[in-house]
Amino acid sequence: VAEAAVIETPAGDGLPCAVTTRFTLPHGLSYLEIEITLHDKPFEPWPEAGWLCLPFKVDSPRFVLGRPGGIIDPATDIVPGANRDLFTLHTGMAVIGAGDRGVGLCPIDHPMVSLERPGCWRYSTDFVPRKPTVLVNLFNNQWNTNFRLWNGGTWSSRVRVWAAEGGAEPVLITP
Repeated sequence: VAEAAVIETPAGDGLPCAVTTRFTLPHGLSYLEIEITLHDKPFEPWPEAGWLCLPFKVDSPRFVLGRPGGIIDPATDIVPGANRDLFTLHTGMAVIGAGDRGVGLCPIDHPMVSLERPGCWRYSTDFVPRKPTVLVNLFNNQWNTNFRLWNGGTWSSRVRVWAAEGGAEPVLITP
């Protein structure tokens, strides 16, 4: 049993397809699930990417990312010369502020994220995010080796969001 709110947005005004956004609070569980569904998105051969933008209210944010192999802080733990604009998550991530409090999230269906700004077609070796914004990549056609060249049709993507407290380990591993 859960409580849900649904927002239906029709295509038009720059939006190429209808979008349904569902917010669900499952009873007895301490997270919010956001599900975004793109309906009958037309195929597009031009470069494109779609994002779910999650701007959080966290002062002086620091980011912790559950990556394959461990938890990293993108401000300090990325090899020099590596891209700092697009990340793949394994266990989720958190935006932590003062008092080790903030927001944890896990993109269930599409694990690629950018911090502060969309990261497709960018390659920065020195960018450090300062704003508490997470963008979940829903689709892109930048790399047709890993993704379809053209993205069309209907699909959904879910993201779970929860209150985070106590730093990276209790937020991304213990639960």
